[in-house]
Amino acid sequence: MIDTMWTPELLEGPAPKFRALADAIGRAIASGGLAPGDQLPPVRDLAWRLKISPGAVARGYKLAIERGQLSAGVGRGTFVRASDAPEAAGPRPAGPDSAPPAPPHASWLEMANNCVPEVGQDAEIRKAMIKLASDPRSALRLTTYGGRDWDFAERETYARWISEVAGMEASPDRLIITSGAQQALHIALRTAVPTRDGVVLTGVLSHPGFVEMTTMLGLRTEPVAMDDQGVIPAAFDEACRRHSPDAIILTPTYHNPTASVLPVRRRVEISAIAQARGVAVIEDDVYGWLESSHPPHFAQLYPEGSYYIAGISKCLAAGLRVGGLIAPQHKAAAAARCLRVLNYHTSTPMTALLAEMISSGAADRILRAVRAEAAARAVLARETLGQWGLRAPDAANFAWLPLGAKWRSNDFAMRALNAGVRVAVDESYCLPRHAAPDHLRGVRLAFGPAPDREILAEGLGRLKSILQEGPAASAMIS
Repeated sequence: MIDTMWTPELLEGPAPKFRALADAIGRAIASGGLAPGDQLPPVRDLAWRLKISPGAVARGYKLAIERGQLSAGVGRGTFVRASDAPEAAGPRPAGPDSAPPAPPHASWLEMANNCVPEVGQDAEIRKAMIKLASDPRSALRLTTYGGRDWDFAERETYARWISEVAGMEASPDRLIITSGAQQALHIALRTAVPTRDGVVLTGVLSHPGFVEMTTMLGLRTEPVAMDDQGVIPAAFDEACRRHSPDAIILTPTYHNPTASVLPVRRRVEISAIAQARGVAVIEDDVYGWLESSHPPHFAQLYPEGSYYIAGISKCLAAGLRVGGLIAPQHKAAAAARCLRVLNYHTSTPMTALLAEMISSGAADRILRAVRAEAAARAVLARETLGQWGLRAPDAANFAWLPLGAKWRSNDFAMRALNAGVRVAVDESYCLPRHAAPDHLRGVRLAFGPAPDREILAEGLGRLKSILQEGPAASAMIS
């Protein structure tokens, strides 16, 4: 249970303050910022913090109570209402990829936090670890720091695999092995954005890790309009004119959360705009590895200004914190220096383990199995929810369920939570002080956490029932 210091961020817009507060409460519950049983601040305390009237706070609390999200008692305070699902059925709601998935349970289904499905990775990884530990010739190098070229063999192996699997020509001289894709993003931003007050663009819906990283680095993040195909080139050009950005972060293949794939024509147009305006492009390709055919990467279209980020958490195993960054040729040395400042070098047992798995064929075997399982789960999802416009590509391992104007995404998420299913809402992917546009209202459904297809089918069936019932009167937008 959290204390009463919780302070929401009210979205700007025409809605009255009390409704904005009630909506913020719903977002916090759906994303995991507030859990069942958490106590909200006293009315006057929150009014003082938000610089609004106590009456507005009281009306916001009342509306949230009417929506079934809060409960209150005289002299007791205001609390997040406990879910109708048994408390033992699973943990608190959570935002996308922000916490470990809930343990498998007959009545609790995790579909918010994504991971790769279980396809026998543990056995393959364990076998590779045993081989490394028992072979005195293995390159663990545990007693020394080493230098820039001491991991050249591992970089060469990883670069070859990136070229084969991702269709991205990679040179070991420019490849930096990082502790996961998030660190690769950190290095790319540090290298591409020269000042602390720089500006970074990203889609109006984007992975929360992007915004968290830019905020931590003191950068300003501005949204770029999207449609069902991804970022709109004309909107990117307009954002460049208005904000003079240093960089744009894109996930062009299986955008998270909408699962869209940016068409080749748009990739070419965005590359030309970025080149003309001197804007760096940072491409996050962690989901693209699940796709067997590859549209051109930005680093191929605009090599002098593009950064390519690879990772294995979405295609092999999340616990192997290894990623890769390919920086433009003239920025490669600066990126390598940044890695040395952050942690000198990536853990040698991890880089050696990945190299061993690639060389032995284990990485390819896991990847093929993950692709096949992801495709089977996508078929299951489309068969169950396809009539509601579900976007579930075979290789994405997650889906986007558009909700349109009839549903509030937080209301749908609460209905799902009460049915024992946890999903990720559109507001979790919005930039601060921005809301999801009507055409991008929806929830993301993660397929990986389900232990098997039978349990996934059960969760999809519960969501189907909610959609068939339709939004409750209190959830409809007037």
